[in-house]
Amino acid sequence: MPWDADDSTKHTKKAKSPTAKRQWAKVANGVLAKTGDEGRAIRAADSVVRKRGEKPPKTASMRKDEKRTSVTVRDSKGKAVAKASGLKGEAAKEHKEHPWTTPAQAKRIAADHQRERRKK
Repeated sequence: MPWDADDSTKHTKKAKSPTAKRQWAKVANGVLAKTGDEGRAIRAADSVVRKRGEKPPKTASMRKDEKRTSVTVRDSKGKAVAKASGLKGEAAKEHKEHPWTTPAQAKRIAADHQRERRKK
C-alpha cells in the first residue's frame, strides 16, 4: 500500500511541514518497495523525519601554539559559531569532547592539561 504525504500525520508527530511529510512518504514507499515490509517502512520513515528535526552536531577544532590554545567551534556546514582561547578555549574543547562533565570540571581538567604541558 503506497503512502502519500497526508499519511505521515497518522504515524508521526514530527512531520509538521509539507516538505517533511513528502520526505516521510518518499522514504516509506522506497523501503516498502525494497523490502515489502510495511512496519519496517514506517519505522524507517519515522526515523528519517525525526533525525531531520535534530540540530546538526557541532565540531571543535583546536590550534595549539606554544603559549596559547585557541578553539573554534563549527557547525556541520563549517560555519564558525564560537571562538575561545587560552584556558577558556581548552575548557570549551574539553567539555565538547566529554559532555558529561560540568563546565567547572572541564575547566579544572583543562588547567591540569596546561600544567602538564608546561612541565614538559
